[in-house]
Amino acid sequence: MPVLIYRAFTQLGLHLPAKSRLSSSSSFPKPTLQHNYATAAAPRAAPTLKLRSYQEECIQSCLAALRAGKRRMAVSLATGSGKTVIFTQLMGRIPDEGRRTRSLVLVHRKELVDQAFAHANRVYAPLGRSIEIEMGDSHATGQADITICSIQSLIRRLGKYDSSRVKLLLIDEAHHAAAASYIRVLEHFHANKPDADCVIVGVSATLLRRDGLRLADAFDHIAYHRDFGAMIRDGWLCPVRFTAVEQRSVDLSNVKVDNFGEFDARQLADRVNTVTANTTSVRAWIDRASATRRSTIVFAVSIDHATDLANCFRAHGVDARVVTSRHSRLERESLTESFRRGEFPVLINIGIFTEGFDMPSIDCVLLCRPTRSRGLLLQMIGRGMRLFEGKADCHIIDMTSCLGAGVVSVPTLHGLDPAMFVGEEVSSAELEAKEKEVREQASHKDTSSLPAQVKVRYTDYESADELMDELHARGDRHIATLSPLAWVSIGPDKYVLNLGARSYLRLLRDDDDGELWECTETRKLSQEWSTSPLARPKRLFERCGFERAVEMASSYATEHAGGARVPTLLRNSSWRRAPATPKQLILYRKLNPHLTDKDLRPLTAGEVSDYLTRRKHGAKSAADKLIARQKRQDRQLRKDRIRHPDDIQVGPLAAGS
Repeated sequence: MPVLIYRAFTQLGLHLPAKSRLSSSSSFPKPTLQHNYATAAAPRAAPTLKLRSYQEECIQSCLAALRAGKRRMAVSLATGSGKTVIFTQLMGRIPDEGRRTRSLVLVHRKELVDQAFAHANRVYAPLGRSIEIEMGDSHATGQADITICSIQSLIRRLGKYDSSRVKLLLIDEAHHAAAASYIRVLEHFHANKPDADCVIVGVSATLLRRDGLRLADAFDHIAYHRDFGAMIRDGWLCPVRFTAVEQRSVDLSNVKVDNFGEFDARQLADRVNTVTANTTSVRAWIDRASATRRSTIVFAVSIDHATDLANCFRAHGVDARVVTSRHSRLERESLTESFRRGEFPVLINIGIFTEGFDMPSIDCVLLCRPTRSRGLLLQMIGRGMRLFEGKADCHIIDMTSCLGAGVVSVPTLHGLDPAMFVGEEVSSAELEAKEKEVREQASHKDTSSLPAQVKVRYTDYESADELMDELHARGDRHIATLSPLAWVSIGPDKYVLNLGARSYLRLLRDDDDGELWECTETRKLSQEWSTSPLARPKRLFERCGFERAVEMASSYATEHAGGARVPTLLRNSSWRRAPATPKQLILYRKLNPHLTDKDLRPLTAGEVSDYLTRRKHGAKSAADKLIARQKRQDRQLRKDRIRHPDDIQVGPLAAGS
């Protein structure tokens, strides 16, 4: 393993100190200071390494968040960004707090323990720091400056760790931090609340879970985010070529979806593990990759699926091998080393290599495992996106993107329909260009005329109700593609989901960054013991992209609604299709006194419920403001034309000019 770490460091262009032995535990007496960064002891700095620009930027963002009082923060970085390098350096830059001088690194797999230990040992052992491992037969003293911990072992040995001496908990693959074992560790170190006794930093390439917001139990603030698209554009990850392959023999329409929004694994395996589907996958690889790609990793659904795929590859003359959880650690390491040396071209796995697997030479990923999880997709394709000498790009061959039923694929990451690319080979740059083109076409500009003339289509709204209906329709159509729940669009900056009579969720656009969203929950209080009808909104999360925010909020809603009540939250719930109740119609007429019986078409309970929700949460006010803004802009345009009569615009004149 040290050889592998050495390779990883040298590929990053980092200087490595000579190998050194572990030092014994040392004592560093400090004045007793808590949470006072102005007077806290200066951190014992790590040796200066030449970090990539974004790595230094990430570290500075974490330190800035710490100075701002954030104690529990998360970092989201694409696979291949050097997360271990970042958190290794971060340990040396976070100040000691009185007697708090020790750091723990929490991981959940042996490979990650080995990787983190090798990095920390090379950086800090020359400084006289003690570094120990807590895993299996390796028992740490609990007093080392830095301890690399397997979460499974740590949870059974917490008693040896003095919580008053720990300044920092670093959680690798932090999307696991919502698990009960991690929460128990946080509780031991009094870090299960925003004002944590020690600092918490979680690092992950996929900082989201299909089971939603429980990450908020571990983190309160996302300090830094850099996705794979930005990493590719800046040249830190290799470009991607993408091919979608249509599989007409596979039907996922009736595959059950679990409470976390992912396909039921057993039913999914039954649908995709067929002779026809496996043969199609193998032939697609032979046709598109066999002659040009050296190392291909394949993601399968189940052990039987992986075995059958391997047999199909062999039947076509291709040496493909399988690694699963049934293999021992030594067997897995032997297989991966043989694959790394190029002894065979195809390695098939079932979730073994979604995390903690570093093989930059992989230049092809064959996706035979459909998923509804954006995070899992990014983990799978991320295995092939690391830079490697002589590697121009990574070819993603996707056997799943055209299967529908909510499958997430490379095109859907760009908001594109995978069917647009069936049988074609497109690059990541071409996908981004297509995304931009589709967005432009979806705007209100009509560019179909001759280049010498620009036509602009104007949409005018005569009333707030008219605009409110249009905003509602647009917003609901958008969010309906992301969640099966009955979210209601209040405008471009707000969505609401009613959780029955007890509470509701709100998705709100960030005022400072329009690309990010937050979610709050507001509970209704009993009038018997409170004069206020509503409790103060509780922030569930913040600073998330829209798709992730919808996913997390929807998962939270289904988890907290209880099994029996979940169907009532669905957009296609039977109660929503039923006729509006007399009580609903009375309230609807009261809010719309101008409507006559002729104007009032038959309404469903769902339609009236959504209308009342929009009125209650300010959609009419938002619409009034938009109309007022539109009128101000029209008046200013007319004034400008009077003041500057020679400023002639190419294209048709607007009405009233």
